[in-house]
Amino acid sequence: MYAKSIPRRVSSVLEKEQDLAQHQTGRNSGVIHSGIYYKPGSLRARFAVEGNHSMIEFCREHRIKHEVCGKVMVATKESDRPLLESLFQRAFDHRLPVLRLAPEQVHEIAPHVRCVGGIKVPSTGIVNYRQVSAKYDIWRILEMRKPACRSRLEKLGKRTDAKL
Repeated sequence: MYAKSIPRRVSSVLEKEQDLAQHQTGRNSGVIHSGIYYKPGSLRARFAVEGNHSMIEFCREHRIKHEVCGKVMVATKESDRPLLESLFQRAFDHRLPVLRLAPEQVHEIAPHVRCVGGIKVPSTGIVNYRQVSAKYDIWRILEMRKPACRSRLEKLGKRTDAKL
């Protein structure tokens, strides 16, 4: 999908380390975000929602271990209910599946959590992004060159001959 929307250009990936995902990508929490926190209609929301679907599809296609476990958000006191309702509305606006949970239902999922109510967004998941990076052959997908690892960008300029 993404590769077809990009005009054909010669591109390269430069990576200063010996391999991909050596820093932030390889050390993050591993959450496949649903997009619930972002303002409806924003690019961040759109990218998060579309990214959730495409990441899960990619993991399935490439047999990468992942879990679509969902996420539970709770109101621990009555004054938190408006924020919880706002998140529920955002999920609805993003067309995300979302469930309202009574305190007893939250307790079944998370026995140590005490709350006055909750919501569950089933589309949130987890994955090891180092495994994703190892499989994610972006240079093939985008018809780019293989990444040049152990590289350093010293000068950037525009060239018309499409060579590096």
